Amino acid sequence: MPLSEIDRYNWHDLQTLEASTSDISRALKDLSCATTKKQADQAYWHIDNHVIVQGDLYQSAAAVVPCVLEILQNCSEEVRPFCLELLAEIGLGEAGPLQQTLTDDCRREVSRGASVYFHILQVGTNKEKETAVTLLINICLIEDSSLYDRICLLYTSPSPRDQRG
Repeated sequence: MPLSEIDRYNWHDLQTLEASTSDISRALKDLSCATTKKQADQAYWHIDNHVIVQGDLYQSAAAVVPCVLEILQNCSEEVRPFCLELLAEIGLGEAGPLQQTLTDDCRREVSRGASVYFHILQVGTNKEKETAVTLLINICLIEDSSLYDRICLLYTSPSPRDQRG
């Protein structure tokens, strides 16, 4: 069985607010296995309350992003909004003034999910589409301005879900 993104990181070396970073890897695994909104919500808050607190990024946030992107590509509809929200929180967060590279690293990692966010524009719920647009406009577009035309085209086109009678 191939290693997941979660298994790639030495979580003990990464900083969070208060929690053990092994707790973060456990919460990510819980999020990936969640089958209900309640389970996803619990995992979400455990991650959110330790890697991005009140908009402040902690070192582990940059490692969390590729893990959440991997989960997002394989998760149930119950889990998807929580993954998108985590990515938006991290992508819009800020590290302290002496850690600008962490802010940049997090935004770069979040922007790597652009193709996934474009897919969400086609198949997601309205709330998921709103979060995907936030990710695309406020993070991905800053990293890659060539996405502008594609964002405009897909955001204004009705999705297959919208066209169903």
